[in-house]
Amino acid sequence: MNKKKLPEVEPVKLKPHFGMRPGLYILLSTIAVFLLLFFLLFMLPGIIKGGEYLTFSSNLSDTGILLDGKYLGSSEGSLYFVSSGEHELSYYKEGVYLYSQSIDVSHPVFFTLFHKRVKEIEIAAQSTDELKKTVIGTFCSEISEEAKITGYSNVFRMRPLISDFAYDAVSLSLTEEEINSALYFAYAQIATEELMNDLLLSVSYLEEKGISIAFSIDPEIYDKNVEISISPISPYLDDGDFLYFEEGEILIGENKIAYPSFRISKRPVTVNDYSVFVEDNPEWSVSNRSSLIEKGLVDEYYLEGITLNSRINNTSGIRNISYYAANAYIDYINEKNGTDYSLPSEILYMVASSNSNEYSLSLNYKNESEKLSSALGGLWEMTDTAYLKNMRCLDYSLISSFDNPCLDIIIKGGSWINNPDEITIDTVGTSGKNMCSEYMGFRVCEIL
Repeated sequence: MNKKKLPEVEPVKLKPHFGMRPGLYILLSTIAVFLLLFFLLFMLPGIIKGGEYLTFSSNLSDTGILLDGKYLGSSEGSLYFVSSGEHELSYYKEGVYLYSQSIDVSHPVFFTLFHKRVKEIEIAAQSTDELKKTVIGTFCSEISEEAKITGYSNVFRMRPLISDFAYDAVSLSLTEEEINSALYFAYAQIATEELMNDLLLSVSYLEEKGISIAFSIDPEIYDKNVEISISPISPYLDDGDFLYFEEGEILIGENKIAYPSFRISKRPVTVNDYSVFVEDNPEWSVSNRSSLIEKGLVDEYYLEGITLNSRINNTSGIRNISYYAANAYIDYINEKNGTDYSLPSEILYMVASSNSNEYSLSLNYKNESEKLSSALGGLWEMTDTAYLKNMRCLDYSLISSFDNPCLDIIIKGGSWINNPDEITIDTVGTSGKNMCSEYMGFRVCEIL
């Protein structure tokens, strides 16, 4: 076998540079690249972005944090980067100022790209009467809004409002009476399994802390329906304008509920009645609607489609007015006539309408002997009873006295657009306090 002869090749030789032999400058170049990478990765980020991450723990839930007068965030488990130097932190709970403190944030240089320098700060809020009142009030308002939600999902999750309140209640040393009152208020509104589980978890936590819960909890209360049992009750007097009723009792589930002697207007407040009120109180005129909306007293439908003129005897029921507007009218009449009118409670309205079984599909009211005009049909009528979903399963007398701006009111009687077969004196409707509807009006009542 013949072998091919390979051509001769000259060996490659690196030339010296700057008087250095190749091995030396390769070594120095490698070291320079390494140092450059070290600088870029482990030093430059710290030089450019000097500071530390702050994390907060607080003896109150969801404490608000301001950094140098600007909102930073909440105490609930987040990391916040703060530049190096002197800073002032201020803490708030539900808008109530807690205290401020100064902090010195260092300027670490090395390894900041791969290792976060975290400074832990503990927020130790002191209990004050103002803070206690605010925490209770905010909880009651927020739970009323949360209770209107009928379902949750993986995307839309429940806020642990009751658990947060229980944690705050212990931290602020609320009394057992204050805690029980707030929890009972929440219990009366629970509408979902998730919210019930939050209540049960909170009760366990409170009991571990030595707090006694003064009421028993039915985990399935939100699925129960209790009807009001009431026989027809006749007034002892009909003076043509009012029906008079003696005190008595009705049955809600197995509980007897007492009611006082009272009188109630046979007809709802009319457009003509309300016209006189607005003429004497122009702040409630439709031209002032924007201001009333801004104050949260009405919505954009206030007096929509209603022509007010006291010289026109319009005896149809006033509508497209809110709960707040109705009470303003009642206050005006009381001051003018020396009366003590109010909206009827749910119970009083049911007593007064118990002998009314004719459903009105008209807004033209007729005067019937010993009966409310359009007790069923006509317009839904406002009561001064706040709506809490589970109230009939609990202490109705206590719960019906609860009040909160976020609570809806109970409305009764149905309206001319409803199916008469679906409306009884036991039927419960609800309305927001600033809501105005062309299907809702009111009448006055007076406790004797």
